[in-house]
Amino acid sequence: MKKLGCFVAVLVLLLGVIPMGSADTAVVKDWNFYLIPDSNTRELTEEEIWDWDYESMWYLINEIFARHGFVFKENGQFDSYFSRQQWYTPNDDTAANKMAYGQMTSLEWRNEHTIKVVRDKMKELKTKNDEGTKNWKSFIPPEGMLAGFSNGRVGNKVNWPVYSAPSENAWRGANGKASMNAGWEYWGAGWDEGWLMVLYETNKGSVRIGYVQPTYNTGIEGSLNFSKIETTVMQSCTLTDDPMRSNSPVTTLKVGEKVTYLATFYGYGAQKAWAYVETIVEEKRARGFVPVNCLDIAYTDEAISEGNNPLGNG
Repeated sequence: MKKLGCFVAVLVLLLGVIPMGSADTAVVKDWNFYLIPDSNTRELTEEEIWDWDYESMWYLINEIFARHGFVFKENGQFDSYFSRQQWYTPNDDTAANKMAYGQMTSLEWRNEHTIKVVRDKMKELKTKNDEGTKNWKSFIPPEGMLAGFSNGRVGNKVNWPVYSAPSENAWRGANGKASMNAGWEYWGAGWDEGWLMVLYETNKGSVRIGYVQPTYNTGIEGSLNFSKIETTVMQSCTLTDDPMRSNSPVTTLKVGEKVTYLATFYGYGAQKAWAYVETIVEEKRARGFVPVNCLDIAYTDEAISEGNNPLGNG
């Protein structure tokens, strides 16, 4: 197989399903999201905290502490939760938690107090606030989640058209009607050509990966630094926008066909690698996923380790 004479830019994050709280297995940092991304920079209100259920109160409070390396009870529920977050680095000083408290700002202490006020009111009313639309568990990536989609979001209840590539003229799934309800949970990877790459569940239980133009600030940052290398299809394969569940076909790529390689994504568990490519479908620009062995591309450990991270902030 002919090798491309350049580094292959890939996202390398070999993820496994690690039992939470297991003392016998090293914890894999396979999450990277915040329940309230800006609780360290914005004054929270009681009204918005009431959007969460009672169980989530402790996670919201401890997220504020965890930003400063607060050390939780070993193998406890919060240690298991925050230890999987890429952004969490526990302090190793003997006075670790005093250090964390000392680093908190007055704004963060006010937000911690606001959350506690709501929590105590729920306790007084003897309610778990199950009618709250948000729960910490809903932010945990679903099984099979691809590495890189780690910014869980729930926003306003608006529908955004979803295209397979960053353009209103790109191929669009669901018979040209694919859309995402931003009031439900979705995951963002980053921006390309002014569009946000998202992953969300459809109402049929599958997932779709595509591009949207949000109508409000999602809080998701970072550019998608794709390789954009022209390569050849070496064996017939299905292009899909759902590499996690249904593998529903967008089109079939034939041997000898030219496509543009963008990046490699990895999933949990089986650690299956998917090549993310761009091609033309029904005379429209389209992006999707194929097994990496379908392409004529240099796919070696050296290329992986020396390549650029397509999902880095840049």
